Amino acid sequence: DNNIADGATYDAGRTTGAEWYESYDSRTDIKIEDVRLPDDPTKKTSSITIAFRDSDPGHVDYAVYFAQQALRTGTTPKEGQLILQLMDIDGAKAKGNPLSINFYDILCFKIDGEQQILEFETVNDTSYPAGATYDDLLAAIKKGIDDNSVLKGRVTAEFGADFSAMHKDGGTFLGRSIVLTVTGWKNNVITDAGWSFSADQVPDKTNFASDADPDGGGIYNQLITSTVLLDYVGSGSKGGDLVIGAHSTGETSTSKGMQQFNITVERDSSLEVISSTNNTLQVVTVASKAGYTHTYTGAYERDTGVARAGDLSAQGDINVHTLINDLSGTKKVGPYTGSEYNYGTGNSTGEDQNIDGATPAQNNGYAFTDVRVIDASGFLGKLKLNAILTQNVIDKYLDLSKQDTGTWWNLKDGVAAQPGADNV
Repeated sequence: DNNIADGATYDAGRTTGAEWYESYDSRTDIKIEDVRLPDDPTKKTSSITIAFRDSDPGHVDYAVYFAQQALRTGTTPKEGQLILQLMDIDGAKAKGNPLSINFYDILCFKIDGEQQILEFETVNDTSYPAGATYDDLLAAIKKGIDDNSVLKGRVTAEFGADFSAMHKDGGTFLGRSIVLTVTGWKNNVITDAGWSFSADQVPDKTNFASDADPDGGGIYNQLITSTVLLDYVGSGSKGGDLVIGAHSTGETSTSKGMQQFNITVERDSSLEVISSTNNTLQVVTVASKAGYTHTYTGAYERDTGVARAGDLSAQGDINVHTLINDLSGTKKVGPYTGSEYNYGTGNSTGEDQNIDGATPAQNNGYAFTDVRVIDASGFLGKLKLNAILTQNVIDKYLDLSKQDTGTWWNLKDGVAAQPGADNV
């Protein structure tokens, strides 16, 4: 914004097959619009990574807008599909393993009214001492299908979308759904699906998520999710805003945006606002890049060979108390609340004009507005975030009857989060 007045926009409507969109070394606002997915219901929004690297200091923003048909979880079921979810939430919190104590190894369901029983190997830390994974579960289910003379050749199993579940003591954890697809029957209608187990020990339902749903809804919401990479945003100083959401925004739009951001941090990054469009963002997870450690040597892998986990700061607009331009070009004196906010695009005057589509009332001195879960249990660096809940949370979360809408911040400054010790 301090170098180029009007920013740059890329129309991705005719781009095919891209799974990575990156703003690199930008001196001005970058907008990428009309990002699309292939016409394949198994593809999901989270398969595309939005990377923000090496941006200049100041109000240098990055916005990525998806076409509405590209906002999907990849688990919209077809006729003859069954979506499976299993998660040991205690194991996910304590060990980082969502299948640590899993006893379910029998799936019962009916196809066109005919009872089917699918048995497979128990997948948990006892049967897999190195740590059970969803890959192991999928392989076990596939083998169980192959060993079943009725189902073999007529039922397939593949990964579906990620799903999230909350621990009763705080924290949101991700699992991978598995989709069974049935062919070869007259109508391929699946009913009366449910899990069972061969072991004598009964699973603890208090902190175990299990579902087998032919409608795809599940007992735990499958959120439209964006995969985000932050790497040296702000170039050592405070950078701008990150907005990822729907191509269609504004008062006349019924489009939404991203419900969840899964953020990975490489080198130190500093932003003002992290938001989706139309106040859609609900859940944010923050993690350090895999293989990184937290040493605070002041140097990075590219300089020393040590994979030092970067820090993350996102603490809202630093100009919230100064003059801000709205869409009409007039000026108002902040701070503001509620509907007083309008947004234009970046400029070269040093004044921050939030990039199009930012959440209403976002320019309030906070990085996150009306986000109910911020989970940094996988983050190793120093973390400085702020957030606010407004009166809009009532309408935003009222219909989430299948989820606990409590808000937890699972943060620990400077060290890895400790289960149960750092929920505030």
